[in-house]
Amino acid sequence: MPESSLLESPKLPLALSENVLTLLCLNKEHGRLVSQVVQPNQFENQVHTTFATRAIEYWKKHKAPPGKAHIADLVEEFLDRENPRNVSYRACLNGMLALEHAGMNVEYVIDQMKTMQREAQLRRETYKAAELLEAKRHLAIGEVEQIYADILKSREFLFEPGIKLRDYGRALKYLETRKEEFVTGIPPLDRGGVVPARGTVMLFLAPSGFGKTWFTINVGRRTLQDNKRVLHVTLELDEMPTLVRYLQSLFAVPRDSAENIVSMKINKTEVGEHFAGLRRRKIKPAFALTEPRAARKIGIKMDWYGRRIGNLIIKQFPMRRLDMAGLAAYLDTLEATERFIPDLVIIDYFGVVKTDMRDHRLSLGREFEEFRALMGERYMAGLTPQQVNRQGMGARSVRVTHAAEDISLISTADIAITMSATPQEREKRLARLHVSKNRDGRDQFGALLTQNYDIGQFCVDAIKLDAEYWSWLQAQEEDNDARTDVAAED
Repeated sequence: MPESSLLESPKLPLALSENVLTLLCLNKEHGRLVSQVVQPNQFENQVHTTFATRAIEYWKKHKAPPGKAHIADLVEEFLDRENPRNVSYRACLNGMLALEHAGMNVEYVIDQMKTMQREAQLRRETYKAAELLEAKRHLAIGEVEQIYADILKSREFLFEPGIKLRDYGRALKYLETRKEEFVTGIPPLDRGGVVPARGTVMLFLAPSGFGKTWFTINVGRRTLQDNKRVLHVTLELDEMPTLVRYLQSLFAVPRDSAENIVSMKINKTEVGEHFAGLRRRKIKPAFALTEPRAARKIGIKMDWYGRRIGNLIIKQFPMRRLDMAGLAAYLDTLEATERFIPDLVIIDYFGVVKTDMRDHRLSLGREFEEFRALMGERYMAGLTPQQVNRQGMGARSVRVTHAAEDISLISTADIAITMSATPQEREKRLARLHVSKNRDGRDQFGALLTQNYDIGQFCVDAIKLDAEYWSWLQAQEEDNDARTDVAAED
């Protein structure tokens, strides 16, 4: 590597460059740090360099970012329509405003920048140490030791001492952000704080065929609607069928026929909203995906989503071919080529990731730990379903101990939810969820929900599971048994 490139500040990749520039120009909380460590010559794009130079000067003078009110003033002369470069500057300006509006994974961007700066410093100082040793040999030992001592002292930029009691404001902000940032669309879970969160993994356990993929799509759809980015990694279902399910979930439409569909709603008591039975209702879907007019109707609905339609990427990997090192590499490539940093990462499903088949169970547990670590490092939320074992397949109520393969997945997960349904419940399109673990909130409670997979809805209606429902279910089962006995006698 040429000496000049070792001594220069590292150039920012284009995707990171746009994110850093947006923080520098528009973010009051993190822009100050960026203004202190980034150099204008680190931006390869001349337009970015101009914005950065003037934004850094603005920070030094006003101790604040230019913000929306003054960001255009930074490059006013270039925005004149007579200027041949006005299109480039306007595009950069609009791009920053769009990024700020859509939101970005700020902590991940800051960490990337810190890592780049630290790597550049290590390169420069190592080069200097090597030159000294070459020139002075043993006489340079003292100077070289001082160079490395200075490197260690300069770790303040990366060193995080932890938080202190006086940081209670940050704790309150954390609680507010955690509560509002992600939802599942299932009211009892959302009210109980059983939602995806950055740096954590939610594990969803259910028997085969009960709708594990539909649950992930339901959460992915809700995240997408909240203007956040979703990466849906599928290891079992192909990409196109997965996209079809997202369309069904988004627009509540069937695949083949737009005839009336029966759906179930939960009757609730006026006081306390306890279970009071079910009622049937017929719904008329707006269209079916296989109808000739479907493309036009979807196009019209997509217009309402605006930029959000670019916030979902579905990627298929063959079974047993993706491990967490491969996922990390894919995330890096996705960021570099598509400028896409997901807020939520879904792996459907974790039981078929790549493992060491000489010790599959232990290897699966380690990969799950790596998944959670990856979500923590990149400040993303993780979600994955998992199969239950043979005992769980026939259980009236699935427990976390029914997890297939490796029970350590439960210990590693931050949230563990189980899904259960008797044959009678499935016939009525009912399902029960139980929050078995919630590391940072309430657990050990259940939710009853009605479902309609015909129109892509994992949850049509939901209520907190209570004693009234169990009494109703027992009566239904006893009535069914009585009818079965009568039929046998006849």
